[in-house]
Amino acid sequence: MGYIVNSPTFRCDRDYFPDYVVMYCASGKLHISQYGRDAVLSPGQCCLMYLEDAHLYYSDPDEPCAVAWVHFGGENIRSLFQPVFRDAPGYLIIEDSRLLVLIQEIISSYESDSQNAFFKISADIYQILMLFLKASVSPCGPKSSLVRTLDPFLLRHIGEKITLEMMAEHCCLCPQYFCRRFRKETGMTPMQYLTKKRIELAKYYLLYTDEKISWSADTLGFYDANHF
Repeated sequence: MGYIVNSPTFRCDRDYFPDYVVMYCASGKLHISQYGRDAVLSPGQCCLMYLEDAHLYYSDPDEPCAVAWVHFGGENIRSLFQPVFRDAPGYLIIEDSRLLVLIQEIISSYESDSQNAFFKISADIYQILMLFLKASVSPCGPKSSLVRTLDPFLLRHIGEKITLEMMAEHCCLCPQYFCRRFRKETGMTPMQYLTKKRIELAKYYLLYTDEKISWSADTLGFYDANHF
C-alpha cells in the first residue's frame, strides 16, 4: 500500500502478481491495460484490478498521476466478483470519493501498528469491495447518460424512500420528461430500474453475508420483509 505522487516515469508491466490492487487517481491520468482493454483513469476515478494475469498500468508522461493504492487478497474474492468480471474481465472502474478515504484509512491503520490494525484494515477492504459490487450492478446493460447521473444518488439513498420526483430533481429535469427520456434510454421506468437495482444488490447480500432476510430488506428499502 502507499502513494505514487506525480511521477511521469511510473510504469508497472507484469505477467503475474498475487491477487488484486485498488488504485485511486487523485490527479493527472493513470493508464491501465489488460486482456486487450485499455482505459485512462481521470481524477476521482478508482479501479479494482485482478493481477494474476498479464497487466499494465503507468502514469501519463504529460499529466503525471497521483495515486493511492492497496494490494490485497482473500480466498472468497474471486467467487464474489466472478459474475462481474465475466462481463468486464480484468478490471473495474468506478467514481466514489469514499474510496480514497478508505484507502487512506488503511494506510494510516498499517502505519499506526496498533493491536487492532489488522481488523480495521480488513473491514475497510470489505467496504471497498462492497462499493465496487454495488456500482457494478447494472440491470439495464450499457449505462445511459441518465443512469450514470442517477446511480450515485440511488446508491447513497438506497435504503430510503425514493420517489420519481426525487430522481427527476437530481437529474435537473421535470418528472414527466425525465420519465419519458429514462424509458426511451433504458426500456424501463425509473421505478422499475430502482426495484431491479435493489433486487440485484439483495442477491449479493443474501449470497455473501450472514445477515437475516429482514436486515437485507430494510437496508435496501423494502419496507415489508414478507413481500421482499
